[in-house]
Amino acid sequence: MPMMGMGKMCPPMMEKTQMVATDEGGVIVLAGGKLLKYDADLNLVKEVDVKMPASPMGGKQCPMMGR
Repeated sequence: MPMMGMGKMCPPMMEKTQMVATDEGGVIVLAGGKLLKYDADLNLVKEVDVKMPASPMGGKQCPMMGR
């Protein structure tokens, strides 16, 4: 039985999230198509949309979807 809200893409929970610390004590987070910068108190400093490269699967469905 497919999970709700998946559509033809991988579900959001399958997206890779990455985080790196800054020299000032904050963090930069890449989550989905957004790049988020937080200061040392975890206040959002800046948010930008990032154009992600094309899927290595050539636009096919997520392999976790069973096809």
